[in-house]
Amino acid sequence: MSEIITFYSYKGGVGRSMALANVAVLLSQWGYKTLMIDWDLEAPGLENFFKDYIDIQQISKKKGLIDILTADPQNPDLWKDLLITINVPDGKEPLHFITVGERNNDYFNRVMNFDVSDFYEKKDGGNFIEAMRNQWKEAYDFVLVDSRTGITDNGGICTIQLPDVLALIFTATEMGFNGILDVARRALKAQQSLPFERFKLISLPIPARFDTVSEFKLSQEWLDKFSKQLKEIYNDWLPTSVDSRKFIELTKIPHHPYFSFGEKLPVIEHGTNDPGGIGYTYETISALIANHFESIEYLVENREEFVNMAVKGEFLKEKMERIQKNAVKIFISHSHKDRILKDKLMSHLSLLQRKGTATFWSDEKLVAGMNFVKVIAQELESSQVVLLLISDNYLASKFAEPEMLMAFQLAEKKDRLVIPIILDSSNWHSVPLLTTRQVLPKNGQPLSEQVNQDEAFAEIAMEIEKAVLYIKHKDK
Repeated sequence: MSEIITFYSYKGGVGRSMALANVAVLLSQWGYKTLMIDWDLEAPGLENFFKDYIDIQQISKKKGLIDILTADPQNPDLWKDLLITINVPDGKEPLHFITVGERNNDYFNRVMNFDVSDFYEKKDGGNFIEAMRNQWKEAYDFVLVDSRTGITDNGGICTIQLPDVLALIFTATEMGFNGILDVARRALKAQQSLPFERFKLISLPIPARFDTVSEFKLSQEWLDKFSKQLKEIYNDWLPTSVDSRKFIELTKIPHHPYFSFGEKLPVIEHGTNDPGGIGYTYETISALIANHFESIEYLVENREEFVNMAVKGEFLKEKMERIQKNAVKIFISHSHKDRILKDKLMSHLSLLQRKGTATFWSDEKLVAGMNFVKVIAQELESSQVVLLLISDNYLASKFAEPEMLMAFQLAEKKDRLVIPIILDSSNWHSVPLLTTRQVLPKNGQPLSEQVNQDEAFAEIAMEIEKAVLYIKHKDK
């Protein structure tokens, strides 16, 4: 599963580009195909971190992103001709890089004249970006995007349409911290309105240039503040078994004066073995990304094992076996006529699957020629949680009653959980089996009648996660 990660900071000078460059090096050393894109058109320079491995002067003369965005006619394949290859020490895969474009006398005029609104509204820019996004995800394991700071139209492309993960780099200032909180909220809301299919956006807050040595007491106060105010972000993907304060301690980037001068790669220069070193934290962040934010419990319990799991090929089989063994299997019984609501629910539940907490099965996985009655019965038999998506369409289906009956019979015999989710104002109260279970939403009000449907879906996802954790704890 490939992912696009945007590195964003509300203020400049926090080490955003440095974090991206060092993460890219580690992903290359671990064997992942990685593309870096310098999208900071107004203040470019990501290539400077790799000055020991490329010719900087030649890079500044090479066409890049601004040429892709302003090409007439548009060509979503143009990026393939503009790739720069960077070979880093111990890299198992070469890094690929797209620069901002040729830094000639006309460069900044071209940037200032690039109108993002016009690009989207008159030049079908949304579909153009999406076409490139799909190509990048097909060609690479990870795409790392260096975004412009602040609230800008170009930054909006990077924080809303492009990313699967938003890495939010900030320092211990009210402006920087509140800025990334605001952007995280805006990006999540805006991405849900995109006309393109997406998993729910993961936001990873990363405190940077954090000094716990000379100002220990003050640093602890800020960490407490971060832990409290970041809960709304962590609740979307951080397992409830992981203490957010401990997690922040593991992912904060320490301040080292030496690395404040020039563009450096501490993961190469100083390595990643020193727990107090900046490279150590970059390795932790890289492992989170490489592990797709799955099995985060291992990061807290055994960081070394968690990092080992991130190395491509060496621990992949063990990693997948562990995830599959520990995941709770969820069966989804629904009417195909309710596909839109079902897909929206799955968007909110996708993080359970990405974390390795749960796997999902529905009859959409059936293929031609299968004995569907037998397969459905087998899948129900092996499931630990069954979600019944109740609607008028569902109750009118000839397949609903036997699936419900079997689910409830298994629940009585094997202590499995059956959770009815009321999609619309169906006459579900007249079905005796359904009245024996706590339904969702908890107030019994159908999703179709909820004033804030996204909030209702989020609450349902939270209750389902509680059910999954109950099963995992009970089966230990």
